[in-house]
Amino acid sequence: MAQRVTITDVARAAGVSVSTVSKVINSRDGVARETYSRVNSVIDDLGYEGSLVARSLRSHKTYVIGVLVAGFEPFSAEILKGAATVLEETQYDLLAYTGARRGGGVGWERRDRGADRNPVWAVATVPEELVAEFSSRSRHIDIEKDGLIADYEAAHGHAPSRETIIRLRQQATLATRPDKEVRPLVDLAQEWRTRASRLVGRDATEWAREAVAVKPAELLRAENVPLERIARLGALAVAAVAEKRTTWSRWNLYA
Repeated sequence: MAQRVTITDVARAAGVSVSTVSKVINSRDGVARETYSRVNSVIDDLGYEGSLVARSLRSHKTYVIGVLVAGFEPFSAEILKGAATVLEETQYDLLAYTGARRGGGVGWERRDRGADRNPVWAVATVPEELVAEFSSRSRHIDIEKDGLIADYEAAHGHAPSRETIIRLRQQATLATRPDKEVRPLVDLAQEWRTRASRLVGRDATEWAREAVAVKPAELLRAENVPLERIARLGALAVAAVAEKRTTWSRWNLYA
């Protein structure tokens, strides 16, 4: 594996100081035109590329969009794909991080809901019967929608198109919207637990804990990190500091 070209290599090859190379890279004044051209030629010849860390330190801007998701599952993957598509034409990079603990997490599966409704991603351990129990609103909408479709067929002599079905469902959603009833959350939660327990055949709270159970997080210890990796990270840190400061001491590195 070829060794990464550093700013020191460029300065040595061009016969100038590291501070001069830094000025050229950052388009600063104080460098003769001939020297400027020579340094740029050396940069091209050696294939030098400044690190992202160093550029961030200089400009105080990372040009990185960070996205934190609960886990890398189908739903969040679609969000990340959309964000990446938007950023393709910009100077920004996308950094995705998951807060999910290692060694566990829930599984997801794609479930179809009929021709007039988009498919959904659901937690694999949650049965469809349980979803239906808490989707009475959807059942009422479906009944109203079926009636509207029947009326449409009677009036037009043919079945409605997919787009028309979607519009009819939207109409059914508004028509079946119930009046709001204010109830204490503790009463609602108890009612939900009772209904769920009846369906799963056991205490719903215990069942839910098992359905989303994950293994405890494993702590990262010093002995888990190979010395070679530590050395590489140290070299990157030194290179980044070298590009940020032309002169520095051990205290700068500690900082």
